[in-house]
Amino acid sequence: MDLYDQLENTVVPMYYNDREKWTTIMKNTISFNGPYYHTRRMAREYVLDAYTS
Repeated sequence: MDLYDQLENTVVPMYYNDREKWTTIMKNTISFNGPYYHTRRMAREYVLDAYTS
């Protein structure tokens, strides 16, 4: 499915019409991805890329 199609037909309508469901999905997404995206990982990747390349 095309990104814009999914945004137009799924995400945006849910945001406006079913805010509770949208909030639940966003909280689950953050809890699932949150441990991977953090400052320590970003700093480590920056140092490795900047000084080992």
